[in-house]
Order: sequence, then C-alpha cells, then structure tokens
Amino acid sequence: MRSIRQPEYTGENRCVPCTVLNLVIAVAVSSLLAAFGSLLLGAAVLLASIAVIYLRGYLVPGTPRLTARYLPDEALRLFGKEPRSSSGFQLKESGQLTAMEIVVPCDEKAPDEAACLDADFRTAWRERVDSTRPEDVERADIADLLGVEADSVSSLGEHAVVTGSLLVRWPSTAALVADVAAGTVLEDRSEAWRHLSPERREETLTRLRAFLSRCPACGEPLSRGTEEVDSCCQPSQTVFSSVCDHCDAHLVELEVPKTE
Repeated sequence: MRSIRQPEYTGENRCVPCTVLNLVIAVAVSSLLAAFGSLLLGAAVLLASIAVIYLRGYLVPGTPRLTARYLPDEALRLFGKEPRSSSGFQLKESGQLTAMEIVVPCDEKAPDEAACLDADFRTAWRERVDSTRPEDVERADIADLLGVEADSVSSLGEHAVVTGSLLVRWPSTAALVADVAAGTVLEDRSEAWRHLSPERREETLTRLRAFLSRCPACGEPLSRGTEEVDSCCQPSQTVFSSVCDHCDAHLVELEVPKTE
C-alpha cells in the first residue's frame, strides 16, 4: 500500500482542483462504460478510479503539473489555490533569485525546467503590492530599495533616479511599486539581499518582475511573451516582455539567454 499511496498529493497536500477534475473524468468514463457496455463494468471502473484518486491524489498522470499550468487563475482561486507565477525561464537562468530561494522549480520532479516564485514569497509580495500606493513612495523608500543613503538619491523624471554613478530607470509606475514592495519583503526574508550592491539589486528586481502574472497597478492579467528582435549590427535576440494592456504599463523587458 505504501508504494501506491502518494503523501505529497494526499491528505493536507491534496490538490482540490486536481481531485475534482479527476473525479469528473472518472464519472464521465464510468458513465460511458455503463451506457455502452455494462452497468457492472461502469460501477467497477468508478470504484477503482475513486480508490486511485484517494490513494494517489489523481487518476490522470501529470494532473498536478497540468492543473497548475493550464487551469485559469479564477478557477484555481475558487479552490483556495494561488496560481503559480512563472516567467517561462529555466531555473538556471534565474541567478540570484535562485540562490536566495525566491525562485524554485515549478515541478519538483523536473528541477531543471521552468522556474516559479516561492509560494510564501509570492503571497507576501502580492500583499505588499496591494498596500503600496505610488503617491506614497518617497526618496527614502527608493534608497532602502537600492541599499544606499537617502541623500545620494536624486530624482530624474517620473520613473528614474540617480544614486552616485548609477542611473536606475523604471519602465512604469507599476514597475516601481512592484520593486518597492518586493524590496521590503526581501529585506525581511533574505540575508543575502542585504549584502547586494545597488547594481545587483536593480538586476535582481528587474528579473523578479518577470514573474508577475498580474499588474501591480490595476490587478489585470499581464500580456507576457517572447519575440525575436533583429538589429542591423548585432545578432538577433530573444526578448521577454511583460505588459499590462489594461493600463498600458510596461513591467519588464529582458533578453532571454540562448540555449542549445
């Protein structure tokens, strides 16, 4: 029995959307067998399917991964599940975020594939975003974010500051809010974050923004994707971008490392 049961998908770890989805599939298949075969066969398949779902958490192989990846956010929230935020990047491409355990494998059984935000960090970040108003962000907040003295930060336009020899420019107010909120959570969570230089902090925050699935300004889903960008004097590059179509806010634009 121990070889059949999967504790990672049952008990307190049971994925309710996965269970419901697989029960629906089991009932549908059993109903077809009962209608076109025999009532006894349909009942037997239904009981066997329920037993498998109870012991293993799901009936169709790969259901937890498929549910997290393809089930709409609204459906996940109906079951009390927070949707995972994945940028589509591989774990090895997430650098400092991986080292700080902010970004983890989307699927523990496939650690070298897609990367997702750690669930606890994602929740804390979203709560901080919701409580951060753009008009309340001050120079001291940006100084804390970059790890510099407040006196060294001077404004340059609506979304840019200069500190020492470093120019930091945000593509939108939404991006600035996301970074200020993330910096507060990182300060409380990661010792490594406190020792990063302003340049590394900017780089880390930019990459972190790629994992947002909803706009920090209006809460609408972001349009995310990659495209090939050609240049007259440089090799073509694959660029990942994240934009809120609803409020026309650009969140991030990143070059995606080329892989074999």
